Amino acid sequence: MESFVTAMKKPPPPRLAQIIVRFFVAAPYGDSLIDELDDQFAGDVVRIGRTNAALRYWRECVSMCTFELAWSLKKRGRKPRSTGSLVLWEFRYAFRSLARSPGFTAAALVTLALGIGTASSVMTVLDRVLLERLPYEDSDRLVSLLWSQNHRPALTTFSAADFIDLRERSTSFGFIFVHCKL
Repeated sequence: MESFVTAMKKPPPPRLAQIIVRFFVAAPYGDSLIDELDDQFAGDVVRIGRTNAALRYWRECVSMCTFELAWSLKKRGRKPRSTGSLVLWEFRYAFRSLARSPGFTAAALVTLALGIGTASSVMTVLDRVLLERLPYEDSDRLVSLLWSQNHRPALTTFSAADFIDLRERSTSFGFIFVHCKL
């Protein structure tokens, strides 16, 4: 089965999980562990499917990071009782570090607030302008026509005679009307 896996192009494992492992696990060990996980992932994709292989990959990455954090705590003389207490300890450490430098904390919070506010306002505007349907019946069937000459948009608009001629000869449209910008 390994010859089949190596013969075909290896599917890419979850990149975020790789980044997290490289962040938590020391350099010589992290790279070799990621290589082993990548090989295991390629084989798992063939045996159990991509989704289950990705779940197993994430579980292994979280396990390695938890072990590495527990090991670093043990080296500092602290012994975590469980994964939950390890996470709680890390949060407490982060909050203590932020409390020691209030200027940095304020700058980080303002930056986060501005970024989140900007992103949500842009997405709201895009949703209203591009994604939400117009408040007309059968709004998905509305069409806008532009006048063009030689496949270039003309600078002038429809004349009244052109509009009347188009409205009388058109068989593809149910109704034609004119609008103008003020």
